[in-house]
Amino acid sequence: MRAQTRKVLKWLLVPIVIFCSALLMDSCLQFRMSTTEINTYFKDKQNKATLKQYEIGKRTLNYLITENTNKPLVIFVHGSPGSLSAFIDFMADTVLLNKAQLISVDRPGFGASDFGYAVPSLNEQAKLLKPVLEVNKRIGP
Repeated sequence: MRAQTRKVLKWLLVPIVIFCSALLMDSCLQFRMSTTEINTYFKDKQNKATLKQYEIGKRTLNYLITENTNKPLVIFVHGSPGSLSAFIDFMADTVLLNKAQLISVDRPGFGASDFGYAVPSLNEQAKLLKPVLEVNKRIGP
């Protein structure tokens, strides 16, 4: 009877372990903070950052931008996998904010920018991120 109980337990535990492993891997691979988590992070900060998004073609892309628009622009682009929240601490760094306006983008298919539908081509990614530069470009020195 013990051998039979072990077999039943084995068949019950295997799906549970697989399910739990899948949940863990999914949360680890997303590398992203929710909108609520980002807003909470900046709630008590002196310098604020705002989540914005735009549509290009069938894609919706997200980025986080600081308020100091009269400074040179610095854009952070995360690796793979990743999201704009990889640079969350930089976005609140007062030394950086004294020198530049900061933007952190979600690459297409990452973070909140159509997560799971990545664009393999770096050229295509650049084309999709170009509107962030165009909207925030600086004129003059």
